[in-house]
Amino acid sequence: ESNILPHGLSCSVCKKLINPKNGQWISYDREGSAAFAGFRIPQVLVDWIPWDGPDSSIMGKYKNYPKEKFYNEVLALPYDNASCPITMLELREACDPYLSMVRKPEEVSELNAMRLVAGVDWGTSKDDNAFTVLTIGAFIPGGQFVVLYMKRYRGNESDPIYQVNDIAEKLDLYKVQLCGCDRGYGFAQNRVLAQIVGEERITEFQTSGVVKQAMQYSAPAGVWTINRTIMMSEIFNGTKQKRIVFPNWDDSKDYLQDMLNVYQDVHEHLKVMNYDHAPNKPDDAMQSIMYAYLSGKIEVGV
Repeated sequence: ESNILPHGLSCSVCKKLINPKNGQWISYDREGSAAFAGFRIPQVLVDWIPWDGPDSSIMGKYKNYPKEKFYNEVLALPYDNASCPITMLELREACDPYLSMVRKPEEVSELNAMRLVAGVDWGTSKDDNAFTVLTIGAFIPGGQFVVLYMKRYRGNESDPIYQVNDIAEKLDLYKVQLCGCDRGYGFAQNRVLAQIVGEERITEFQTSGVVKQAMQYSAPAGVWTINRTIMMSEIFNGTKQKRIVFPNWDDSKDYLQDMLNVYQDVHEHLKVMNYDHAPNKPDDAMQSIMYAYLSGKIEVGV
Protein backbone atom coordinates (compact mmCIF):
# COMPACT_ATOMS: atom_id res chain seq x y z
CA GLU A 1 0.00 0.00 0.00
CA SER A 2 2.90 2.35 0.67
CA ASN A 3 3.69 2.21 -3.05
CA ILE A 4 0.31 3.76 -3.95
CA LEU A 5 0.89 7.48 -4.50
CA PRO A 6 -1.21 10.04 -6.45
CA HIS A 7 1.30 10.34 -9.29
CA GLY A 8 1.60 6.57 -9.81
CA LEU A 9 3.12 3.33 -8.55
CA SER A 10 6.18 4.57 -6.67
CA CYS A 11 9.08 3.62 -4.46
CA SER A 12 7.99 4.00 -0.83
CA VAL A 13 11.39 5.50 0.04
CA CYS A 14 12.41 7.88 -2.76
CA LYS A 15 8.88 8.34 -4.17
CA LYS A 16 10.09 7.88 -7.75
CA LEU A 17 7.85 6.10 -10.23
CA ILE A 18 8.19 2.35 -10.66
CA ASN A 19 7.72 0.81 -14.10
CA PRO A 20 6.02 -2.60 -13.64
CA LYS A 21 7.28 -3.68 -17.08
CA ASN A 22 10.78 -3.74 -15.66
CA GLY A 23 9.79 -6.10 -12.85
CA GLN A 24 10.34 -9.84 -12.52
CA TRP A 25 8.39 -12.78 -11.15
CA ILE A 26 9.51 -13.90 -7.69
CA SER A 27 8.57 -17.42 -6.58
CA TYR A 28 7.24 -17.92 -3.05
CA ASP A 29 7.53 -21.67 -3.42
CA ARG A 30 11.02 -21.89 -1.98
CA GLU A 31 11.01 -25.69 -1.83
CA GLY A 32 9.62 -26.20 -5.33
CA SER A 33 6.91 -28.50 -3.96
CA ALA A 34 3.87 -26.91 -5.61
CA ALA A 35 1.94 -29.10 -8.04
CA PHE A 36 1.41 -26.19 -10.45
CA ALA A 37 2.42 -22.57 -10.88
CA GLY A 38 0.10 -19.78 -9.73
CA PHE A 39 0.58 -16.08 -10.39
CA ARG A 40 -0.69 -13.11 -8.40
CA ILE A 41 -1.42 -10.18 -10.70
CA PRO A 42 -2.35 -6.99 -8.80
CA GLN A 43 -4.30 -4.40 -10.76
CA VAL A 44 -1.54 -1.84 -10.10
CA LEU A 45 0.72 -3.80 -12.48
CA VAL A 46 -1.51 -3.75 -15.56
CA ASP A 47 -1.63 -0.88 -18.03
CA TRP A 48 -5.28 -1.09 -19.08
CA ILE A 49 -6.59 0.29 -15.77
CA PRO A 50 -6.02 4.06 -15.49
CA TRP A 51 -4.15 5.25 -12.45
CA ASP A 52 -6.21 8.36 -11.75
CA GLY A 53 -9.53 9.73 -12.90
CA PRO A 54 -12.85 7.90 -12.56
CA ASP A 55 -13.96 5.75 -9.63
CA SER A 56 -12.84 2.69 -11.61
CA SER A 57 -9.24 3.94 -11.65
CA ILE A 58 -6.64 2.76 -9.15
CA MET A 59 -6.81 5.98 -7.14
CA GLY A 60 -10.59 6.00 -7.39
CA LYS A 61 -10.72 2.56 -5.81
CA TYR A 62 -8.07 3.54 -3.26
CA LYS A 63 -10.22 6.47 -2.13
CA ASN A 64 -13.61 4.72 -2.21
CA TYR A 65 -13.12 1.01 -1.52
CA PRO A 66 -13.09 -0.38 2.03
CA LYS A 67 -9.54 -1.41 2.85
CA GLU A 68 -10.35 -5.13 2.78
CA LYS A 69 -11.86 -4.83 -0.69
CA PHE A 70 -8.93 -2.74 -1.97
CA TYR A 71 -6.40 -5.29 -0.69
CA ASN A 72 -8.34 -8.25 -2.09
CA GLU A 73 -9.38 -6.91 -5.48
CA VAL A 74 -6.72 -4.34 -6.38
CA LEU A 75 -3.57 -5.52 -4.61
CA ALA A 76 -4.49 -9.24 -4.78
CA LEU A 77 -3.50 -9.56 -1.13
CA PRO A 78 -5.31 -11.05 1.86
CA TYR A 79 -6.48 -8.56 4.45
CA ASP A 80 -6.80 -9.88 7.98
CA ASN A 81 -6.37 -7.46 10.85
CA ALA A 82 -8.04 -5.95 13.88
CA SER A 83 -10.83 -4.52 11.70
CA CYS A 84 -12.70 -7.79 12.31
CA PRO A 85 -14.95 -7.00 15.30
CA ILE A 86 -14.96 -10.55 16.63
CA THR A 87 -12.68 -13.59 16.46
CA MET A 88 -13.38 -17.25 15.82
CA LEU A 89 -12.20 -18.07 19.34
CA GLU A 90 -14.71 -15.63 20.82
CA LEU A 91 -17.47 -17.17 18.72
CA ARG A 92 -16.50 -20.69 19.79
CA GLU A 93 -16.56 -19.63 23.43
CA ALA A 94 -20.08 -18.24 22.96
CA CYS A 95 -21.30 -21.69 21.87
CA ASP A 96 -22.70 -23.94 24.61
CA PRO A 97 -21.22 -27.42 24.03
CA TYR A 98 -24.27 -29.01 25.73
CA LEU A 99 -26.85 -27.13 23.64
CA SER A 100 -27.95 -28.51 20.28
CA MET A 101 -29.94 -26.75 17.59
CA VAL A 102 -33.61 -27.42 18.44
CA ARG A 103 -35.16 -29.06 15.38
CA LYS A 104 -38.09 -30.81 17.10
CA PRO A 105 -39.49 -28.26 19.56
CA GLU A 106 -42.24 -30.63 20.66
CA GLU A 107 -39.53 -32.79 22.24
CA VAL A 108 -38.03 -29.96 24.32
CA SER A 109 -40.40 -29.24 27.21
CA GLU A 110 -38.27 -26.31 28.46
CA LEU A 111 -39.44 -24.26 25.47
CA ASN A 112 -42.93 -24.06 26.98
CA ALA A 113 -41.65 -21.68 29.64
CA MET A 114 -39.88 -19.41 27.12
CA ARG A 115 -41.25 -16.44 25.19
CA LEU A 116 -39.73 -17.37 21.87
CA VAL A 117 -38.97 -14.72 19.26
CA ALA A 118 -37.59 -14.84 15.73
CA GLY A 119 -35.69 -12.76 13.21
CA VAL A 120 -35.75 -12.94 9.43
CA ASP A 121 -33.24 -11.39 7.06
CA TRP A 122 -34.62 -11.73 3.54
CA GLY A 123 -32.23 -12.60 0.74
CA THR A 124 -32.64 -11.80 -2.94
CA SER A 125 -33.30 -14.63 -5.35
CA LYS A 126 -31.14 -12.84 -7.93
CA ASP A 127 -28.01 -12.85 -5.75
CA ASP A 128 -26.12 -16.09 -5.17
CA ASN A 129 -24.45 -14.54 -2.12
CA ALA A 130 -27.56 -13.24 -0.34
CA PHE A 131 -29.68 -15.79 1.51
CA THR A 132 -32.80 -15.62 3.61
CA VAL A 133 -31.99 -16.68 7.18
CA LEU A 134 -34.40 -17.44 10.03
CA THR A 135 -33.27 -17.28 13.66
CA ILE A 136 -35.35 -18.35 16.67
CA GLY A 137 -34.31 -17.67 20.26
CA ALA A 138 -35.36 -16.29 23.64
CA PHE A 139 -34.23 -14.26 26.61
CA ILE A 140 -33.87 -16.48 29.67
CA PRO A 141 -33.72 -15.59 33.39
CA GLY A 142 -30.50 -13.73 34.04
CA GLY A 143 -30.74 -11.72 30.83
CA GLN A 144 -28.99 -14.05 28.40
CA PHE A 145 -30.34 -14.29 24.86
CA VAL A 146 -30.12 -17.90 23.67
CA VAL A 147 -30.29 -18.81 20.00
CA LEU A 148 -32.14 -22.11 19.65
CA TYR A 149 -32.69 -22.62 15.93
CA MET A 150 -31.39 -21.23 12.64
CA LYS A 151 -32.09 -21.99 9.00
CA ARG A 152 -30.53 -20.66 5.80
CA TYR A 153 -32.67 -21.02 2.67
CA ARG A 154 -30.65 -22.27 -0.30
CA GLY A 155 -31.18 -23.82 -3.71
CA ASN A 156 -34.80 -24.80 -4.36
CA GLU A 157 -35.75 -23.11 -1.09
CA SER A 158 -34.76 -19.72 -2.52
CA ASP A 159 -38.28 -19.22 -3.88
CA PRO A 160 -39.89 -16.35 -1.89
CA ILE A 161 -43.30 -18.05 -1.77
CA TYR A 162 -41.76 -21.23 -0.34
CA GLN A 163 -39.80 -19.20 2.21
CA VAL A 164 -42.84 -17.31 3.47
CA ASN A 165 -44.87 -20.50 3.90
CA ASP A 166 -42.03 -22.39 5.56
CA ILE A 167 -41.24 -19.54 7.95
CA ALA A 168 -44.94 -19.28 8.85
CA GLU A 169 -44.93 -23.01 9.67
CA LYS A 170 -41.80 -22.62 11.80
CA LEU A 171 -43.29 -19.67 13.72
CA ASP A 172 -46.34 -21.77 14.57
CA LEU A 173 -44.33 -24.92 15.30
CA TYR A 174 -42.08 -23.10 17.77
CA LYS A 175 -44.97 -20.96 19.10
CA VAL A 176 -43.02 -17.78 18.37
CA GLN A 177 -44.56 -14.72 20.04
CA LEU A 178 -42.93 -12.04 17.88
CA CYS A 179 -40.94 -12.17 14.65
CA GLY A 180 -38.86 -9.20 13.52
CA CYS A 181 -38.29 -8.96 9.77
CA ASP A 182 -36.02 -6.97 7.50
CA ARG A 183 -38.15 -4.39 5.71
CA GLY A 184 -35.61 -3.59 3.00
CA TYR A 185 -35.88 -6.61 0.70
CA GLY A 186 -38.87 -8.11 2.46
CA PHE A 187 -41.69 -5.56 2.35
CA ALA A 188 -43.93 -7.79 0.23
CA GLN A 189 -42.97 -11.01 2.07
CA ASN A 190 -43.65 -9.35 5.43
CA ARG A 191 -47.19 -8.43 4.38
CA VAL A 192 -47.98 -11.99 3.30
CA LEU A 193 -46.34 -13.48 6.40
CA ALA A 194 -48.39 -11.17 8.64
CA GLN A 195 -51.59 -12.26 6.90
CA ILE A 196 -50.75 -15.91 7.57
CA VAL A 197 -49.61 -15.77 11.21
CA GLY A 198 -51.30 -12.58 12.38
CA GLU A 199 -50.30 -8.92 12.23
CA GLU A 200 -49.60 -8.84 15.98
CA ARG A 201 -46.80 -11.43 15.62
CA ILE A 202 -44.82 -9.53 12.98
CA THR A 203 -42.75 -6.38 13.39
CA GLU A 204 -40.50 -4.73 10.82
CA PHE A 205 -37.03 -3.24 11.08
CA GLN A 206 -35.28 -0.84 8.76
CA THR A 207 -31.68 0.22 9.31
CA SER A 208 -30.25 3.71 9.25
CA GLY A 209 -26.89 5.30 9.87
CA VAL A 210 -28.51 8.64 10.70
CA VAL A 211 -30.93 7.93 13.55
CA LYS A 212 -29.15 8.64 16.85
CA GLN A 213 -31.10 6.28 19.11
CA ALA A 214 -30.40 2.58 18.99
CA MET A 215 -34.09 1.93 18.22
CA GLN A 216 -36.87 4.32 17.25
CA TYR A 217 -40.47 3.34 16.58
CA SER A 218 -42.70 5.06 14.04
CA ALA A 219 -46.31 4.37 14.99
CA PRO A 220 -47.83 5.66 11.71
CA ALA A 221 -45.58 3.38 9.64
CA GLY A 222 -45.53 0.58 12.20
CA VAL A 223 -41.77 0.23 11.66
CA TRP A 224 -38.73 0.23 13.94
CA THR A 225 -35.79 2.24 12.63
CA ILE A 226 -32.53 1.04 14.14
CA ASN A 227 -29.05 2.46 14.12
CA ARG A 228 -27.28 -0.38 12.37
CA THR A 229 -23.83 0.38 13.79
CA ILE A 230 -25.03 0.67 17.39
CA MET A 231 -27.08 -2.51 17.25
CA MET A 232 -24.45 -4.60 15.45
CA SER A 233 -21.94 -3.44 18.07
CA GLU A 234 -24.36 -4.64 20.75
CA ILE A 235 -24.55 -8.06 19.10
CA PHE A 236 -20.75 -8.36 18.82
CA ASN A 237 -20.16 -7.18 22.40
CA GLY A 238 -22.97 -9.34 23.75
CA THR A 239 -21.47 -12.38 22.05
CA LYS A 240 -18.01 -11.65 23.43
CA GLN A 241 -19.43 -11.27 26.94
CA LYS A 242 -21.59 -14.41 26.52
CA ARG A 243 -24.78 -12.45 26.98
CA ILE A 244 -25.73 -13.95 23.61
CA VAL A 245 -25.28 -17.72 23.45
CA PHE A 246 -25.46 -20.19 20.58
CA PRO A 247 -25.80 -23.97 20.23
CA ASN A 248 -22.62 -26.05 20.06
CA TRP A 249 -19.99 -25.05 17.50
CA ASP A 250 -20.70 -27.87 15.05
CA ASP A 251 -24.35 -26.83 14.83
CA SER A 252 -23.65 -23.09 14.69
CA LYS A 253 -20.41 -22.60 12.76
CA ASP A 254 -21.94 -22.25 9.29
CA TYR A 255 -24.08 -19.37 10.54
CA LEU A 256 -21.48 -17.74 12.77
CA GLN A 257 -19.12 -17.52 9.78
CA ASP A 258 -21.35 -14.64 8.67
CA MET A 259 -20.27 -12.72 11.77
CA LEU A 260 -16.63 -13.28 10.81
CA ASN A 261 -17.42 -11.90 7.34
CA VAL A 262 -18.16 -8.48 8.84
CA TYR A 263 -15.43 -5.88 9.20
CA GLN A 264 -15.21 -2.36 10.57
CA ASP A 265 -14.83 0.39 8.01
CA VAL A 266 -13.74 3.82 9.27
CA HIS A 267 -14.50 6.86 7.16
CA GLU A 268 -11.42 8.97 7.83
CA HIS A 269 -12.95 12.26 6.65
CA LEU A 270 -16.20 11.99 8.62
CA LYS A 271 -14.56 10.17 11.54
CA VAL A 272 -17.35 7.62 11.71
CA MET A 273 -17.27 3.83 11.84
CA ASN A 274 -19.67 1.42 10.22
CA TYR A 275 -19.81 -2.29 9.46
CA ASP A 276 -19.51 -3.79 6.01
CA HIS A 277 -18.79 -7.10 4.30
CA ALA A 278 -17.34 -8.19 0.97
CA PRO A 279 -19.95 -8.92 -1.74
CA ASN A 280 -18.99 -12.60 -1.84
CA LYS A 281 -19.07 -12.98 1.95
CA PRO A 282 -22.65 -12.73 3.24
CA ASP A 283 -23.68 -11.36 6.61
CA ASP A 284 -27.30 -12.56 6.42
CA ALA A 285 -27.13 -14.76 9.53
CA MET A 286 -25.66 -11.84 11.50
CA GLN A 287 -28.60 -9.64 10.51
CA SER A 288 -31.11 -12.41 11.30
CA ILE A 289 -29.60 -12.87 14.77
CA MET A 290 -29.82 -9.11 15.33
CA TYR A 291 -33.51 -9.00 14.33
CA ALA A 292 -34.31 -11.93 16.64
CA TYR A 293 -32.42 -10.25 19.49
CA LEU A 294 -34.26 -6.97 18.91
CA SER A 295 -37.60 -8.79 18.81
CA GLY A 296 -36.70 -10.34 22.16
CA LYS A 297 -35.97 -6.93 23.64
CA ILE A 298 -39.35 -5.67 22.46
CA GLU A 299 -41.19 -8.78 23.67
CA VAL A 300 -39.77 -8.86 27.20
CA GLY A 301 -39.19 -5.12 27.54
CA VAL A 302 -35.44 -5.04 28.14
